[in-house]
Amino acid sequence: MRVLIVLPMMAALYGLGLANIFVRSSMGVLAPELAADLGLTPAMLGAIASAFFLSYALLQIPTGLMLDRFGPHLTICALFLVTVLGTLLFALSPSGPVMLLARVMMGGGCAGIFSGAFLIVARFYPASRFTPIGSTLNSFSMLGTFLATIPLAFLVTTIGWRDSFLWIGIIMTAFALLAVVTLRD
Repeated sequence: MRVLIVLPMMAALYGLGLANIFVRSSMGVLAPELAADLGLTPAMLGAIASAFFLSYALLQIPTGLMLDRFGPHLTICALFLVTVLGTLLFALSPSGPVMLLARVMMGGGCAGIFSGAFLIVARFYPASRFTPIGSTLNSFSMLGTFLATIPLAFLVTTIGWRDSFLWIGIIMTAFALLAVVTLRD
């Protein structure tokens, strides 16, 4: 019975972790496309790329407090909804400043994924399994770095960066729904 609870939760956490690392890493491929399409300066591209990391870092302590106060289910799901909305806003951005806001939303929304995931792992697995399970989750999530390179470049050249991020937003919505349904405190 416990396996029926834990496996779907871990699938959701793996998906959220992968999405986190993917959106974090995607600007390297997108920068030339964004500069050409929106006429963004190198300074604005740098600000857009950095906005994810700044909001991610600034929300670490508040996210920890939210995890303690509200639990990982509500915190992870609510914050990741912000990431999904940021991803969709990014796809629809008409200008650099809107895109900057979208990246702030993405970073802030991803701030609780790993800390929340490790909290869930600590609660549902024995201490002796924490390191192997946590490292497997972390390693799988790093596939997002790979997906943000050649596969993203192929997708962008095939359907464009906007449609690519609309589809990415749809996939992230599926991960979010899986998290809502499966995550437990």
